[in-house]
Amino acid sequence: MTLLIILLAACLVLGSAMWVLPSPKEKRQMLLRRHAMSKGIQVQLSKLQNPKNPMDKIHCIAYRLPVQHTRKENTAWLLYQPEMSLRSHVNGWSFAAHGSRPDEQLVAQLKPLVEKLPKDTLAIESTPVSVGLYWQERGDTKDVDAIQQILHTMQSL
Repeated sequence: MTLLIILLAACLVLGSAMWVLPSPKEKRQMLLRRHAMSKGIQVQLSKLQNPKNPMDKIHCIAYRLPVQHTRKENTAWLLYQPEMSLRSHVNGWSFAAHGSRPDEQLVAQLKPLVEKLPKDTLAIESTPVSVGLYWQERGDTKDVDAIQQILHTMQSL
């Protein structure tokens, strides 16, 4: 009976310790976030409004780069992926209804960028202080490298 109690206590302690350890998915996400931060990207847990259902918020991760120079006045826009789009503006992607829509020259510059985005990208955005990307982190470090290049290109637009 004593042995059974000791074994049960050991299982409880071991079970609690295993519960605290990160899962393989969480370890992969930590690796991606560390890799992104080492490249100067700000990583933030975020909620993105679903354009098809404004009451619905999608939990995702925002990767952002601050802009290094003063931006034009009308630089705030949000571009949603095709599955979330209400209409098409850039290769199936659409601009948010509440934001401004960039001029045609910028739309043309965005077309090759959206083709390079990781598959699980939900949206890209530009604000007067940063450029960013919302995604679900299903990729690997190569996707983070691609995101960095895309964000750097977006900074110069």
